[in-house]
Amino acid sequence: MQLSSNIRYLRKKFGMTGDDLAGLLGVKFPAVSGWETGRREPTFTNIEKMAEIFHVSVDKLMTADIESEEAHLKYIDAETAQIAGELVKHPNIKKSLPLLAELDEMPGEEIDKMIDVIRNCKEFLDK
Repeated sequence: MQLSSNIRYLRKKFGMTGDDLAGLLGVKFPAVSGWETGRREPTFTNIEKMAEIFHVSVDKLMTADIESEEAHLKYIDAETAQIAGELVKHPNIKKSLPLLAELDEMPGEEIDKMIDVIRNCKEFLDK
């Protein structure tokens, strides 16, 4: 089922644990675990919230094979992806990084600039 694999893939892509995602959605970890394994289905409200958190449409979250679609996006290194995931959880940064979802459509120079911004934000927050 695409929804369960997409939830798991995007959660990891954003550097979140199951508990992190559960906290953002106001549910307990077993609910997220059940969604990721396909044993349970999230409510439509939670699907909408996850689509917003992960900067994808509800349709894409439910039906697309997001991991396969993004397989060619190896431009961003693991450290930058982890930093981006941490920043997304930061309340002051969370709403200001919608461009992360559109990196695959950006030219290389713009991606480099965004990576620099992400690293600078991380350094600032670590002070």
